[in-house]
Amino acid sequence: MQRDKDFGLVVLNYLNYHDTIELIQNLHSQDWFDQVRLYVVDNNSCNESVDEIRKIQKKIQFTFLISKKNLGFAKGENIGFRKALEDGCIFISSINNDTLIDKRQVDFLDRIRSIYKNDNSIGLITINIENLDGVRQNPLKEFPPSLLKIAMLKLFFLLYLHKVYYFLRVYVFYNLVNKYVDYREKLKVVENANAKLSTSRYIYAAHGSFLVFTPSFFEYFSGHNEQTFLFCEEFIRAEETRGKGLKTWLCMDLTIKHKESRTIKMYTRTRRNKVIFLLKNMFVSCKIYAKILKFKD
Repeated sequence: MQRDKDFGLVVLNYLNYHDTIELIQNLHSQDWFDQVRLYVVDNNSCNESVDEIRKIQKKIQFTFLISKKNLGFAKGENIGFRKALEDGCIFISSINNDTLIDKRQVDFLDRIRSIYKNDNSIGLITINIENLDGVRQNPLKEFPPSLLKIAMLKLFFLLYLHKVYYFLRVYVFYNLVNKYVDYREKLKVVENANAKLSTSRYIYAAHGSFLVFTPSFFEYFSGHNEQTFLFCEEFIRAEETRGKGLKTWLCMDLTIKHKESRTIKMYTRTRRNKVIFLLKNMFVSCKIYAKILKFKD
């Protein structure tokens, strides 16, 4: 007897329909695709995204939801979350449109279900996420911030130091910081060799490109925190779930490939525009994160 489809996959599209369609086809090729409900949300793309996705919908069955305006990541995905919950999904996965799952992982859903069955206090499940260079992107943060880091982050916004940082980053040390960022990216390849990274474990904050929200999560929340437009939602979510006594589990036995930030590149065009876009949106979201952080062990 076929299992009820209580597992939803939510994919948000904005402009980058090429990757979205590739992901839809990738998901459709999985042995377990008939066990899930797929929800694709278009975030008011100002190109031919809607028409192109409708074409693939004629060949592959999924629910296509269209927003009348660009709501940002959180509100955009929540359109899919609401529909999935209405349809009876109790597990909902947020999956970036620029990712791909290896179809050889035939027990993908069963592994995720078993993790939650073994520990119902798990609110979020993530997996091994690798970019095209093979660099692991999980965990985003291994442990919660220390009391010192919490104090520094709160002061950073309280004293308006983020405005000073923005000016220095964009107008004074732009080229110098870019070189440092590039250097850090190269170091990640070396750090990636750490054997500890291969161990499944509880973590603080998970990378947002693939995340499963469990039934325990939906006892307290209905989706993403909608105060953010883009960025830092992983840390806000980590702190909110921790506040409810929920855990985040990183399963290193399952892997997804992440092609990374193609939508942002399409939207911003140049690296300087990308930096400005990232900083402005990050400061808004990180300010919210700083407010909800509590001085506790």
